[in-house]
Amino acid sequence: MCVAMGKYIIKTSDYVRDFRCIGTACPQSCCEKWQIIWSDSEIERLVGSAECTEQIRQIAQECFWQGEDGGKKAPDGYKTIKLDENGDCPFHDKSDRLCIIQKQMGAQYLSSVCTVFPNIEYANNGVLFKARSISCPAVFDLIAKSESAADVYTLQGSRDVELSRDCVRDTVSQVKEKPMLAFRNDIFDFFYDILSSGKRDYKTSVILGALAASKLSEFEQRGEYNRIPQVIGALKGQISSPATAASLSGIKPNYAVKLDAVAMLFQALSLTNDIVALTEDLRDKLRKKSQNEQELEAYRDMVCDFENMVSDKPFLMKNICRMLFYNMGIPFKDKRYTVFQNYALFVIAACAAEYLGVATAAKHTEKADFDAAFKRNVCAAARCLCHREAFVEPVIKYLTERNMLSAAHLALIIK
Repeated sequence: MCVAMGKYIIKTSDYVRDFRCIGTACPQSCCEKWQIIWSDSEIERLVGSAECTEQIRQIAQECFWQGEDGGKKAPDGYKTIKLDENGDCPFHDKSDRLCIIQKQMGAQYLSSVCTVFPNIEYANNGVLFKARSISCPAVFDLIAKSESAADVYTLQGSRDVELSRDCVRDTVSQVKEKPMLAFRNDIFDFFYDILSSGKRDYKTSVILGALAASKLSEFEQRGEYNRIPQVIGALKGQISSPATAASLSGIKPNYAVKLDAVAMLFQALSLTNDIVALTEDLRDKLRKKSQNEQELEAYRDMVCDFENMVSDKPFLMKNICRMLFYNMGIPFKDKRYTVFQNYALFVIAACAAEYLGVATAAKHTEKADFDAAFKRNVCAAARCLCHREAFVEPVIKYLTERNMLSAAHLALIIK
């Protein structure tokens, strides 16, 4: 549904251009185990149409409701779809794994959420950033093929673009209340360059981003917004210095801190039973190795096993991190918080992706089994990380209460 039109400079990636829905071949259909909301007008258009079949009308009468489902309550003017006993959309035809609305009536009768997915768009200050969600397995396949698939580039010239209702934009009142939003594109580009560098490993890049985010937030908290472009320019020189990266090489991993932070995130996300079972299985394996140093040494060995599993695609974790960065809307996943607090969310998400890889490698020792399971687990976790806001507050609260909202602590977590 188009709600606005304007002239924009477009930023995008090859995986966005190359994406094709794989339909019934998809191992994780977007009709399964996903909380979807419909607007009241979309529901009325569906059931009020002369083309609405009796089967669809009957399902619609029973499945739309205002109450909570999956821990989320629909806002005013919207209804949630009550999932069936298997956690699937009631409009999902299990025989061919297709949507009966689309089959019987046409895609124009779907909700905007169903129509848009896996597209993600951010439009601010004349720049439209187009991405696709890593929660889609077909998207994961694309960014797993080559490192350059997730590279962001700018199309030549500005273009007339229709923005959908689901396009994320900063309103005038929001920018007035939080002036840092006016520099969203500058900050995004700055972090993108850090995370995309081919001169260092992805963990070092994430740490350098944390250092930069911490410095930017100092000026943000002092209200010195007009200095942000100047600060970014100065930080670029520091970040690109080989000496800066070399100074981080002596950081020793703190797996206890990392595992606690990731466990907290999974709890806040209310992840699927499959992922909960997977992560608990890994924790059980660690506990059997006794406590403290022996347990953490066991995890260190498991990290090596995971790294060996993805050694044929050394860029994979880098691309997954960049996709989480794009999809979570960093530098401002949640506009209530500072640049650094938002970046901290991204750091924990990146650690969670690695943890899922370690847990998957611990359970699947065959390469083909690992590849399929790792994709499935990352996509499932991304559904919550990229499309749900409820986890933001408990993560920030956790880090704040433990005095861990500093670049140094984030470095310990990501290492």
